[in-house]
Amino acid sequence: MKKFIILTLLISRLFAQNFVSPIWKMGDNEVNLLIGWERQGYFWQTERKIITNEFEIKNLKNDYELIINLRCTVHDILINGERVGGDIVNKFNWSDPADLKAEKRFAIPKNLLKNQNVIEISVSDFQYTGGKSYNYCRIEPKNLQSKSTIKFQFANDDHLYLDDNRLQFKIKYRSSSIGNINLRINSDFHEEIFQQDYKVDNTSGEITVDLSDKNIKPGIYECVAYLNDNGFCGEVQWFTLSPEKIQCTNTKPQGFDEYWEDALMDLKKVKPEFNMYKVDSLQSETRDGYIVEMKSLNGITIRGYYFVPKTEGTYPAILHLPGMGYGFQHHDVYLKNQEEVAELLLCVRNHGIADEEVPVWGMPGQWGTNICETKKYSYRGLNMDCVRALEFLESRPEIDNSRIGCDGGSQGGGLTLMLAGLCYDRLSAVAYFDPFPCDVKDVMGIRIIVRQELQRYLDYYSDCDWETAMRTVDIHDTKHFAEKIKCPVFFSAGLYDDDCPAHIGFAAYNTILSEKKYKVNPNDSHIGESNYNKAFMAYFKEVYGY
Repeated sequence: MKKFIILTLLISRLFAQNFVSPIWKMGDNEVNLLIGWERQGYFWQTERKIITNEFEIKNLKNDYELIINLRCTVHDILINGERVGGDIVNKFNWSDPADLKAEKRFAIPKNLLKNQNVIEISVSDFQYTGGKSYNYCRIEPKNLQSKSTIKFQFANDDHLYLDDNRLQFKIKYRSSSIGNINLRINSDFHEEIFQQDYKVDNTSGEITVDLSDKNIKPGIYECVAYLNDNGFCGEVQWFTLSPEKIQCTNTKPQGFDEYWEDALMDLKKVKPEFNMYKVDSLQSETRDGYIVEMKSLNGITIRGYYFVPKTEGTYPAILHLPGMGYGFQHHDVYLKNQEEVAELLLCVRNHGIADEEVPVWGMPGQWGTNICETKKYSYRGLNMDCVRALEFLESRPEIDNSRIGCDGGSQGGGLTLMLAGLCYDRLSAVAYFDPFPCDVKDVMGIRIIVRQELQRYLDYYSDCDWETAMRTVDIHDTKHFAEKIKCPVFFSAGLYDDDCPAHIGFAAYNTILSEKKYKVNPNDSHIGESNYNKAFMAYFKEVYGY
């Protein structure tokens, strides 16, 4: 998982008098701009589409403008068949996901508008956002502001409910005229569990939503509400109910333990050839910095950044494992760390300064390459890279082997679960954020584009069938390692995450039998806006006492 500049994001849509509903049509399908593209099944490989909407203008004497900021490429914008704008290239900014600077405004000719109107937008290159939507498309009268707002208010800041008898929340609103609030609640598996319309007056107020008698099962739930009071505004938020009771049907495949014992034996046949050298740019007043390298499975050389306190002594060590495609290029925070702890930032194969075995991205990419040849699959090698890195730390005289921890998010979270389960007697604390690949059979029901991605891999390998591919994926599913973990565990969950949904992290968490705790971050997408890495280091400091 990459490191990003974290900004405070305004999730609620506080629109001016916007005449365009957030609910659009894409062919026969409904598309909601309040919800991220990928949550709705659209991503960068989706072909060009046209989204349409109808809107009403009562006062044709005013001047109106179109205000648009979509996380995709916008080719053409048509109102009543006439082009009013377009040619907006998708330039998603990781350091500023909201990116209000990308907003475009187009004046709408007066003679173009009627009382009943149609807007059509041609779009492609649907942008990854990690789960949040930053999309909006508004038509507003110039220089006329609305005071209409809508906002969810949950009982707890973390939106966590442990007792369904108290499953209540409020919708606070301010309406400019008599109107209607539409509320929909869906499970993370896209199942509608509640839908209600509420009439509101032109005033401020609140609505209490009580779900206590709805027999809602433990899980993660999406709340979508929008207010129509002759204009539109809306909000999306998530809550979780008794996540420690989340269950899944994905069981450990036959031969799982034997497969990984065989992988460990293959790793032992490869001499590690540990090597490290000091790098001037990795030095600080309190830390020495090195690049380390070692041989791993299939003779691949993996590398990493190793930071050790300058003062002599033995120290606890944290092994940081990478999200997919990330090579710890941004390591300043580790260089500046003044705590009495050593840290190894591992670049597994295909990442950062390690050797490349297969490209991470593209087709079929790291997840798809050799998907029907289990022993040639990339994650067999990636997992063994982590074991080798642990062996490196254990070989170092400055490291206290009784205090070696491990952490990671996304792919790094999955690698953490794997290492903690496979080397259960060699790690003394671990922390992970929304892991990958984990509980893959269930995630296909939540992140629906996963099935599309897997099918593309099968199309690439014409002799590969679904059953064989799923066997490979299942035997590398990191959820199956969790039951073997013996050390303390900290899990950080992001409710907005639609890349590696919180459900899968809890699917693994709930099989862990050792001491454990979790934290729910209700406003975190897969980007990890609350900075789970900082939370992890605070956790390790508490456990190891440095």
